[in-house]
Amino acid sequence: MAAYNNALRELCDQVAPEGEVELIEYDDLLGEFASEFEQAYAQGLNRVAARDPELFAVLRPDDMFESVRCSLNTAALGMTYADLEACFGPGRDRKNRFEEVLARQTEESTASMLAVRHACRTLELRVFARRFGPNYVRATIHVARVTPILGLRIYPDYKRSSQQLPYHGVPLLERERDQVKMLVAPECRFWRDATLERVTHHDGETFFYQRRAD
Repeated sequence: MAAYNNALRELCDQVAPEGEVELIEYDDLLGEFASEFEQAYAQGLNRVAARDPELFAVLRPDDMFESVRCSLNTAALGMTYADLEACFGPGRDRKNRFEEVLARQTEESTASMLAVRHACRTLELRVFARRFGPNYVRATIHVARVTPILGLRIYPDYKRSSQQLPYHGVPLLERERDQVKMLVAPECRFWRDATLERVTHHDGETFFYQRRAD
């Protein structure tokens, strides 16, 4: 996140060197209206519990829950490869020992995600638009498109440091003692680090980054 924000600030300095553009952290603005946010968040949770169709406008509820389920952090559950295959593979076993806890986490994560979206939209309409008028733009890391932001992952695993397959971004391979670990993150986090070496595919696209040899 810090690397993304720094890159955005550098870009703004280049296109608006006289300070015509002011960058304000979204969460800093939310901090000024904590009580309003909490009220809107609680309202969002109630609407999720009631399965308000407006909150599921992008996807049908079943598709939304399945998408969130495949984005859960399973690192702390102690799942074996067989468990992961049974719960997330094509031949899903609904009698697997982890199905109940995954269902509970999916419900909680979906409710929290949709409630946060609802609260942010509510505050933007009630507070931010009035404060900044038409002269503001909200920037986000995610690209707006027809498909949902929360999509299916290639492999269910911890979304930051994965010993299986990557979640998103590009991988950084590092050796820690006698183990090789992989960190997956947006590429802007790596491109200015002189201690890293960029390895590319034959077409020049990034394959992965690795720590340069001393």
